[in-house]
Amino acid sequence: MARLLLIDDDPGTLVAYTEVFAALEPTVHVTTARSAEDARRFLHTVPFDAVVCDLVLPGEDGLSFVDECAAIQPGIPVILVTGYGDESLEKTAANRGAYALVHKPVDPYDFRSVVLRAILHKRVTVALATEEAYRELIVTMKERLRRVASENMFDIGEHHRGGEESSRSTH
Repeated sequence: MARLLLIDDDPGTLVAYTEVFAALEPTVHVTTARSAEDARRFLHTVPFDAVVCDLVLPGEDGLSFVDECAAIQPGIPVILVTGYGDESLEKTAANRGAYALVHKPVDPYDFRSVVLRAILHKRVTVALATEEAYRELIVTMKERLRRVASENMFDIGEHHRGGEESSRSTH
């Protein structure tokens, strides 16, 4: 099971992000923190596969928190979420070591996809270092591939694009 740390000072946002994974990717265990201070405590005690952090936190910005995450858990992918930003911010985030910068409002399917790629990135990196982790990665990938193979793409497209109208546009 993958472990994800979500950091945002808005409780409604944390609930929404958690619900995305409960509904779309229940194999991801979500831990939430409302401040960088709370998140630090989790990072010192729990190994995570990825972190999602709001860019603007009380008393701290997400960019500086990217550095801290890397110091506490080297190699952990950190995804920043922002309601602001431009190309300059994206370059700055990349230069500081962020895995991705996601803009609000967040599309649940795109959000899930970015987080799963970050988790896969971390697991592949670890797997290349240890044989046991490599075997675990193969089992996880087989499970996900089975799930994807059994999905009906018309149903997924309908949920993703907004119902009946989109199913007509695919014909």
